[in-house]
Amino acid sequence: MIGGRGVTAGLPVDAAALGAHRPAVARAGFVRTLVRAHWRGELALGTSLGGCCALVGGLAALVAAALAGWPDVATVASPRWPALALLSGWPLALLVQSWGIAGAWRSATRTALDDPRLRRATFAARLVIASWALVLLASTALHFVPRLPSLLSLAIGRDPAGPISVSASPDGRRVRLQGPLSAGAAEQVQRVLEVTPQARLLELDVPGGRLHDALQIAALIRDRGWTTRITGHCIDACVPVFLAGALRQALPEAQLAIRRPPPAAFNPLLRQLIRRRLAVLHEQAGLPAAFVRKSLAMPIGTPWRAGREELSEMGALHGPRHPLDVDVPMPRAATVADVADALRSGLVWPLLERRVPGLIDAAAARWLAARDAGLQGDALMEATQAGIDELIPRLLGQSGPALREQYVELLAQQIAAAGELGFTGCGQLLSGAATARRAMPRELAVREAAWLVDASAEPDMQAARGPTALEAEVVRRTLGPRAPGQLLALRHPGEVGWPHCERAAALIAEVMKLPPPERRLAIRLIAARS
Repeated sequence: MIGGRGVTAGLPVDAAALGAHRPAVARAGFVRTLVRAHWRGELALGTSLGGCCALVGGLAALVAAALAGWPDVATVASPRWPALALLSGWPLALLVQSWGIAGAWRSATRTALDDPRLRRATFAARLVIASWALVLLASTALHFVPRLPSLLSLAIGRDPAGPISVSASPDGRRVRLQGPLSAGAAEQVQRVLEVTPQARLLELDVPGGRLHDALQIAALIRDRGWTTRITGHCIDACVPVFLAGALRQALPEAQLAIRRPPPAAFNPLLRQLIRRRLAVLHEQAGLPAAFVRKSLAMPIGTPWRAGREELSEMGALHGPRHPLDVDVPMPRAATVADVADALRSGLVWPLLERRVPGLIDAAAARWLAARDAGLQGDALMEATQAGIDELIPRLLGQSGPALREQYVELLAQQIAAAGELGFTGCGQLLSGAATARRAMPRELAVREAAWLVDASAEPDMQAARGPTALEAEVVRRTLGPRAPGQLLALRHPGEVGWPHCERAAALIAEVMKLPPPERRLAIRLIAARS
C-alpha cells in the first residue's frame, strides 16, 4: 500500500484490474490507461523511471538522433525526405521524452510524500530526471533548433545551400562549376555536357553541397575521362568530383578541404556509427584512405586542408617531378589556348606571367612547335621552358641585393651538384640551359622555383650596372686581379667543364666571405653580366 492506494505489479488497482480483464478490454484502452497513469505519476517509481522514462524515452532519443544524422550520410535523390523525417520525428521524440520525464518526476514526488524513508532515493531519482531534462533541452537547442530554417526550406523544395552556376567557356572547351552542389546540380551539369561535346576540362570552385549530386557528377566525369581542376575552393562534397578526373590539377591559390560534420546528437554510439558510415561513403566515392582518416580525425569545425605536396604524395594531385613541369596530355588538334590552360594549372607559371605578360602563351607555342617536331617527355618540357632561361638573367639583374645573394648561394649549390653530371652538365648550368636545371636534385629545383616566384613578385628595379673604375679596383684588391672579369663572365663562361666549375665555386665561396658592402658589389657584377 502506498498512500492508501492498492498497487499490483507497479500499477494502480484500476490498471491492474484492467490488465486482469484484458480479453474484454481493447489493447488500445490498456495503452491509454498506462499513458495516463504514468503522466499523473500514479505508477511505481521504478516502473515509471526505468520503463517509461529511461526505456521508452531512450528509444525515442535514439530515433531522433538517427534522424538528425541522416542528412549527413543521405544519398537519396532529394534532400527533402530526410528533412521531412527530421521535422516530424524530432518533435514527436521530444514529446515522448517529455512525457517520460514529467511522469517520472511526479511519481518521485508522490513517492517521497507517501514514504519519508525514501526521500533520499527519490531525491537521487529526481536529480537523474532533471539531468535527463537538461540533456534533452541542450540537445534540442544545439542539434535541432539551429537547423530549423534550412530544414523548413528543404521541406518546401528549396535548397538553402543556394544555386550552383554551371557554365561553359565561350570556346566550349571547359565547363565551370561555381557555388555549392545544391539539389539538382547533377541534372544541370548533365544538360551543359550535352551541348558541349568538345569539352574535356571541369573547373571547380565549390564550397561543399549534396553528396548525392556530387557522386552523380563524379560518375559523369569519370566516364568521359575529363581533367578536373580546382580554381578556388573544393570542400567536402566537391572532393569526389575532383578525384573523378583522369588528370587532376589545382591552381596555386586553390584550396581542398574536408570537414567532419557537426554532431547530430550527444549519443557517442550514434556519432561513431555516423563516422563509420561517412568513411564508407568517402571510400566508395574514390577518396584515398589517407584522406578519410585525416579528415575524420580532425576536431569538429576544423577542416583538414591538404597542401599540394601532401596531395601529390597521396596521388590525389598529379604533381610532375620538376616544379616547372605540368601535365599536358593534348590531342593533335590542341591549340595554343589548350596548352596555355594546362600551363596555368602549374604552381609557378601563373606567378611568373604576372611579371612577364604573355609568358605562358609563348611557352605554349614552343610546346606545340616542339611536339610537332617530334620531341617527347623531358625534351618537350625543356623546349617549353626555354623562356625561363631568358627570364632568370632579367630577374637577377632587376632584383634587390637580398634576392641576388640568395641566387648566388643557390648557384654555388647547383655548381656542386652539376659537378656530378660531368663536363657537359656544368657548362650547361653556367650557360643557363634548361637541361641542366632539370637534372638538378629536386630540392634545388624547388628552391630555384621559389626564387623565381619571389623575384617575379618584387617591383622592377634599375638593372644592375657594370663596375666603375673605382669599384673594379676594390674587387681586384679583395678577390684578385682577374676577379672583375671572372665575376662578369661567371654565367657566360668562355670555357666549360669541371675545372672551370671548380674555379667558379671557389670564387663564389670567396665572395660570400666578404664583408657586406664588398659582397654586394661582387654579386652585383655577377648580376650585371647575367
